[in-house]
Amino acid sequence: MKKLMLVAAMVLGTAAMSFAQSSVNGAVTVTANVIQALSISPTSSTLALGDVAIGTTPYVDPQGKTTTGTSATPILFTVTGQAGHAVTVSYPTSVSMNQPTGSATLTFTPAVSGTNASGSQGSSNVFSGGSSTGQTLSSGGNYYVYVGGGTSTLAPGTTLGSYSGTFDVTVTY
Repeated sequence: MKKLMLVAAMVLGTAAMSFAQSSVNGAVTVTANVIQALSISPTSSTLALGDVAIGTTPYVDPQGKTTTGTSATPILFTVTGQAGHAVTVSYPTSVSMNQPTGSATLTFTPAVSGTNASGSQGSSNVFSGGSSTGQTLSSGGNYYVYVGGGTSTLAPGTTLGSYSGTFDVTVTY
């Protein structure tokens, strides 16, 4: 009898436990703030160093303060996005400039600066190392990136002729 009672108690206890189980749910709220997409447009599609002579070191200051061996001016990229948001400006630290009819190359080393104040090229922040983080778009949603740069001194024996390469500026939130 004791065994029967023990078995009955176990069966009833198991049944009671199965009815005591419950389920729980957790909930979160999903939100999103849609902001203006970034756009970038240069004032020109070419940073032309112009005619540069052997023995010179062509250089265009991104702040427009000095130019050596060339009459070129920096290129201005206007970035437009969500006002007050931080962006990162990235660019290559060197660009190969090739001759279309030969194997000769020159290396262009970019000089890049930026500001969120229109018309403040001369006081723009000079970047280094291929990127600059934490740059803030103006209250109007703009940022201005100035690109200059140059090559090393053109040594005797440098192949004469035209050289060109492609330089990209990338801006991300």
